[in-house]
Amino acid sequence: MFAVATTNRGKLREIPGVRPAITGQSSIFGGRQQPIVVNVQGPEASRLKIASARTLEAVKSVAGVAERIWGALTAVIKLEDKVTRQSEALKSQQAKVEDLTGRVIRLETKLELLMSAALVKRLKP
Repeated sequence: MFAVATTNRGKLREIPGVRPAITGQSSIFGGRQQPIVVNVQGPEASRLKIASARTLEAVKSVAGVAERIWGALTAVIKLEDKVTRQSEALKSQQAKVEDLTGRVIRLETKLELLMSAALVKRLKP
């Protein structure tokens, strides 16, 4: 395992922007598991989706690996889509709240003007 990890760590370092961390993972049952975890991170959701898809295609070409992480990567991509949809819905709701806030402010202003006019009318002899 250590020879494979060392070889792959060196190959991964050649790829710009990749920070390889190849380690065994402890199992709750004792011993070490050898899972593959690929984290694709960045600030832009659209680019992450593209990078995730490319990573998935690269990993799918390795026999025995594709089956294990296919589900995980698919879930991550679906989750990213859901986050994007919720973000868009939130923006829409925020616009509606801002519109309603503007309406309330205009109504308050009209009410104050009407009340002031009514007070002035009562004070005039």
